[in-house]
Amino acid sequence: MARRYDAEFDDDEDYRVAKPRHRRIRRSSAAAESKTIGPGIALLVVSLLHLLGTFAYAPIYLLSLSNNPDLIANQHRPGYVLGYYVGAGAVLGVPAIVNLLVAIGGICMVRRQLYPMALIGTFAACIPCCGPLAIMGIPFGIWAAVVLFDPNVRTAFEAAH
Repeated sequence: MARRYDAEFDDDEDYRVAKPRHRRIRRSSAAAESKTIGPGIALLVVSLLHLLGTFAYAPIYLLSLSNNPDLIANQHRPGYVLGYYVGAGAVLGVPAIVNLLVAIGGICMVRRQLYPMALIGTFAACIPCCGPLAIMGIPFGIWAAVVLFDPNVRTAFEAAH
């Protein structure tokens, strides 16, 4: 439906005076800051707990791997031993890398910089198999995604550049 021009408003001075744009940006920036700090800190806490769990589990995992009777029996086969250690690196390394991405994404959310990296960290938090506290990462990742897709938050990320 086309907008009708009303001559009454043409004489009204308040109608012509536009509000300064910087006030609205400041308000939306403050609102975006209050929206991004909560999920950003939650992502940081969850990722740091994941990393601590991974690093605490690493020595136990490697010791149990070195005492594995199947590995001891097949020590003469170098490819077999290498496969065990590559698997151990994947079991410990992939969750550590994913949780580093989550931590970096949380930092980006708190600082409102690097919007794509904040999104990557948010989606990485939703991967359910990357740590002992994966159940905690999923709801915080969804919360962060909802916040990041808010247009005011995206504007605040762009204004921070």
